[in-house]
Amino acid sequence: MEFTLGRLDKSLAAYEKALSSGGDRARVLLGMALTNEAMSKPHDAERFYKDAIKAGNPRAKVDYGLFLFKQERGEDGLKILREAGAKAEADRVESALRNADLSPAADRGARHGGE
Repeated sequence: MEFTLGRLDKSLAAYEKALSSGGDRARVLLGMALTNEAMSKPHDAERFYKDAIKAGNPRAKVDYGLFLFKQERGEDGLKILREAGAKAEADRVESALRNADLSPAADRGARHGGE
């Protein structure tokens, strides 16, 4: 609830308390990932996404793939989304990469004068 009200610091504290008190680990870790992402802490968010995936949260892999896309790691995100079986999300990311020309090959070409 704190997350939706924009009180991210309180949200994170609540998740940490839930984690230490034996709450649903996979769900709590995903909440921590989403909260850290909202707080512009991508390194912490990524760690919690990976932990949530390992803990068996079924939604974590999809959210992680979308997170990677937002972090300008579209190809990595696309791979994760495909692994998660998230066809609709993968199709949107693939389309966005194609339309924005954000693929790694296109990026390398731009940096090297089109080589």
